Amino acid sequence: MKITKAKLVEFGPTATSQQQYYFPDLNDIRNANIFGMEAFGEDNLTKTYGGNTPIADADFANAYVNLYFNGGNFLLIPLIRMVQTQNNAASGTNGYSRFPFLMDGQVIEWSKSFIWFGTTSGLTTGRYFQLNIYYKDFK
Repeated sequence: MKITKAKLVEFGPTATSQQQYYFPDLNDIRNANIFGMEAFGEDNLTKTYGGNTPIADADFANAYVNLYFNGGNFLLIPLIRMVQTQNNAASGTNGYSRFPFLMDGQVIEWSKSFIWFGTTSGLTTGRYFQLNIYYKDFK
């Protein structure tokens, strides 16, 4: 994937035991064509760019990303599919790399898109999602 622009997004729960975590307002990429997304957890980072604790790796297996686009279509993707590289950031041991999660230039409606857990998530305030969104805005 050839990256032209990237947006690093960080957000976390506002209360404990939520099942849906809506994306923040991403007005600077509101009309951008999205070509890929990548997620990071505690296995990749010791801290997010905002200095917070990333979500636990075990939580990736229970989470799904719901991306709403084109006025009614949506993509439902396991969050773990967006983890491109598995490394142990704490111990420095190497893991593996996956083919990146690619998209086809959809324009996502971020206010209607969220990360969802099938059961009560157990995430607590202080654990944060961090994603990198790859896009073109054709301005």
